[in-house]
Amino acid sequence: MIGNAVAAIVGLATAHLVPSPILVSAIALAFTVGALGALRSIHPPSGDLALRAVSLGAQPWLASMNFLIEKVMLRDFTML
Repeated sequence: MIGNAVAAIVGLATAHLVPSPILVSAIALAFTVGALGALRSIHPPSGDLALRAVSLGAQPWLASMNFLIEKVMLRDFTML
């Protein structure tokens, strides 16, 4: 659950900060792996979630939070 939340946050943040679509994917994946390694919660499918968040692009704050809460946190919580 933590790995997916971190991956989604990193993906959404890099989509807002980096303008290049090719570069943003690489940065999001690298930062996600680094953050998950630092938190000792490596979860390989989280890399896909970071790329999925990047593919949404820079959206308004409400849409980004909707993705994080509804698509990531709620689904992870229901699996527990």
